[in-house]
Amino acid sequence: MINTDSTMELLTQIKKAAEELKAEDIIELNLADFSAFTDYLVICHGTSSVHVNGIADKIYISLKQLGIMPLGVEGKEESEWILMDYNNIVVHIFQEQQRNLYKIESLYESKEIEKGL
Repeated sequence: MINTDSTMELLTQIKKAAEELKAEDIIELNLADFSAFTDYLVICHGTSSVHVNGIADKIYISLKQLGIMPLGVEGKEESEWILMDYNNIVVHIFQEQQRNLYKIESLYESKEIEKGL
């Protein structure tokens, strides 16, 4: 994808923006050795559709100020599960009940995948 330093800086900015809006249970999954579509997944949840939208907006604005735009954003209308594609990092922002329903982190449960906090 892109160089490792840029990826780590982007990952730090995404997590910082999510933390500033009080996103809950933020995790990162390092998929660089296992995935052709992205290097990292960042998964978190909010307490309501307004909270989920706020987290997505904070990430978007924070990265836009750095000149970084997503390749795509899906789910803003419903705000139950927003996906933001930053190429080498894909961000999933759920409402808690949706996160518990889909459990996407369980799709990647493996001793080989590094789980960061």
